[in-house]
Amino acid sequence: MNHLLKMLLVLLPGTAVSQSFRLSPPRIYVESRFFTDSLKVRFGFEMEGSSVFYKLDGKNSSNGFQHYTGPVTVRHTSDLKAYAIHPDFWSSEMAVIHLTKAGQTVKNGTMSPAPDKQYPGKGSQTLSDLQSGSDDLRDGNWVGFQGDTVIFDAELVGTQRPRRIIISSVANYGSWVLPPREISVQVKGAEGKWRNKAHWTASATELADMQRQPGPWMKTLKVSARRSGAIRIRIIPFGKLPEDHPGAGNPAWLFLDEILFQ
Repeated sequence: MNHLLKMLLVLLPGTAVSQSFRLSPPRIYVESRFFTDSLKVRFGFEMEGSSVFYKLDGKNSSNGFQHYTGPVTVRHTSDLKAYAIHPDFWSSEMAVIHLTKAGQTVKNGTMSPAPDKQYPGKGSQTLSDLQSGSDDLRDGNWVGFQGDTVIFDAELVGTQRPRRIIISSVANYGSWVLPPREISVQVKGAEGKWRNKAHWTASATELADMQRQPGPWMKTLKVSARRSGAIRIRIIPFGKLPEDHPGAGNPAWLFLDEILFQ
């Protein structure tokens, strides 16, 4: 508790002052938002007398919130929600993070064109290393493109065919950063020909949401592949920034941190 708040509570006895303060949401610590087997999650909230409650919304998840007493193991794709309470303050708002399990890993992956020199990440490996990007677009876990259509060719480990492909991007309209407006998936057949397996184009509502909702962005495409072969994902950027944007007419930036296969 900071010194100013302690002084207020001494000068003005009772709970009226303290009850007018809302707790901050608990901090969520994870190595990455993506995993293959399991993931350990910790919560941080440093205030004497406070407690954190959490809930996992996903496969085989609990129905209600549980009291946090130590690291939480996540084994399935889940929305993790948490809030903090204290007898002298209003409960915090909810902290939420989406954690995604990858069913298959990439054996070989190539990306074209090369990302912009300002945001090279780790090259093609960036999109299959299971490391989620942070708020810092220069953290090495993002690849950035301005106006380029991105093609990612992947060969997966094992023979199991993927049923879903997830593209992870980010939105920050004020910083000229917007998710893609179109994604297509092709699978190479035994005869060597590429066959269309999935396609998505953003609706007017989805395009509007991209511009007003900053933060992580993910799109899942269902794939009907008979066999596990080479997979080609074509990611088309948002395009030119709208007329009401200070950078109107310039191409929006596209940032990608992972492509997941389930």
